[in-house]
Amino acid sequence: RPLFSVFSTGNIMVVIGILLQEGRVALCSKSYALLTPVAEALISFLFPFVYQGIYIPVMPYSVLDVLDAPVPFMVGLNSKYLRLVAPSHRPPGVVFVDLDEDIVHLGVDEEGPQSGGGVYGR
Repeated sequence: RPLFSVFSTGNIMVVIGILLQEGRVALCSKSYALLTPVAEALISFLFPFVYQGIYIPVMPYSVLDVLDAPVPFMVGLNSKYLRLVAPSHRPPGVVFVDLDEDIVHLGVDEEGPQSGGGVYGR
C-alpha cells in the first residue's frame, strides 16, 4: 500500500524493469519508515524471480561507498543525499528513485543534449 500511495504506476514499472535487468537502484525518502515497505513491495513484484543483488533497505551514510559497487543493488537512503550531491557527482549508472517527489533519476547525463531525458516524473 505505501508503494502506490507515494509512487505513480508508470514509475513503479520503470523501477521493476531496472531491477529485472539487475540494475543499481537507490530509493530516497525523507521518511525512513517508508523505505523498507517500498523496497519490500518492489522485491515482491519480482516473483517468481528471487532478487540476488545487495539489499539494504535503510543504508547508513557510513557505508555510502556501496553506491560505487559494480554489482546489482537496491538500497534506501535519506533524500538529503539528492539535495547535497549534484547529479554530476553521483555514481554513474545508479538509478535514484525520489519517493517524496515521485521522480526516477536514471543515472545518465540529465544536463546533456536531451535535457530531462534521464528523469521520469509524474
